[in-house]
Amino acid sequence: MKNVFFIVRWIAGIFICLLSIAGFSAGDIALAVFTLVVGLLLLPPVTGLFIKKKKAGTVSMNDDQPVVLGTGGSNADSDMTAEKTTVLINPRGDTGVLAVPASKKNGLGNWFKSWRRAISVSYALESTLKSFPHTNPKKITLLLNTRNAWSAKDAEFIRLRIIDRYDRNINADNVGTLGPQYLEFYKSIFPEQDGQEIVKKINVHKVENFIFTKVKDNEALSPDGINEIINYSNTLQVVDFNTKEKIRQEYDYYITNWELDNGYFQGLDPDFLLKKNERCIYKLADCELLEKKSVTSRVSYGGGSYRVKITKGFSYRLGSYSVSTDKKIIDVSKGRGLLNVTNQRIIFKGTDDVTTINTNAIVFVEPFKDAVIISKSTGKPLTIKTGDAARLYQYIRSATRR
Repeated sequence: MKNVFFIVRWIAGIFICLLSIAGFSAGDIALAVFTLVVGLLLLPPVTGLFIKKKKAGTVSMNDDQPVVLGTGGSNADSDMTAEKTTVLINPRGDTGVLAVPASKKNGLGNWFKSWRRAISVSYALESTLKSFPHTNPKKITLLLNTRNAWSAKDAEFIRLRIIDRYDRNINADNVGTLGPQYLEFYKSIFPEQDGQEIVKKINVHKVENFIFTKVKDNEALSPDGINEIINYSNTLQVVDFNTKEKIRQEYDYYITNWELDNGYFQGLDPDFLLKKNERCIYKLADCELLEKKSVTSRVSYGGGSYRVKITKGFSYRLGSYSVSTDKKIIDVSKGRGLLNVTNQRIIFKGTDDVTTINTNAIVFVEPFKDAVIISKSTGKPLTIKTGDAARLYQYIRSATRR
């Protein structure tokens, strides 16, 4: 029976600990921490930490075990700040000192108090971060009121948590207004810090916003624009965009557009024979082409019916002829293969044949996480599945914008 109870505690403890993950994922930190504590307390090793199997004053007669003579310290040392030790003498003659937490200091009651404090700090921190930029000053005060209980490790965790949360609240569009507010919020919690980590993030977003102003009108980035971005990056000490190579790596689509518009683009090495003045602007070594087809899954006959009497005791049941069909659209794979996007066509070579889409026949392009759907003026839509769908979508737009 004891073994069964032991196994049940293990299963229940692990299950409840796993449930706490859902709470952390949903952002309900307080409930998640409480669930985690309950799950941990059910685990036999954790419970064993709070159950003394030997009391002070007992003597072990095993030659391999130390003899417990008593506890060091006096009654005056048994307050909340004192820490008792148990003196151990090994029967073979050597002595040693083993630190044993005082029951009042590190007992189960104080263990719960420390967890309650952790939950209080976590709740105050998360509620403050979630409400930014409309943070209630009372919530900041609530967080600051717990600061005296922070250890150095607690303070560093909270500091890094605020820095990491920056990316969820600030982006290139709102950095001009919310960036300084977030920095001020950070310094209100850590007034002794200069907030350089957040300043760097703000500067990166400022440069990204500057780049957006350069390309938003015609989706093209000129050499002069690149030089302006480099100068602005150097001014703000942002190393992410301080060279042409780094800018091209992130914004090649816009640079290619400018080169195509102005006749500077030389083109990539194509996998197909191209027409005169046709340039390959993007290549995929492996992708899948799908074609949408309509198939009939069921045909049923029906309609209103009536009975016609032919003679006594004999009649026919007649119904009107009506046909209903159930049709659905499915994707039919045309195989995997390589694809080239040029300034005039999209060319795909699969296992059996080559499929070509003229860019002037494309009327709509719809991007997804792992695919791009191309609707044409004639024929059924085609789907290109690839892990680089976002970049493929950009270059199809580049090919169709002229």
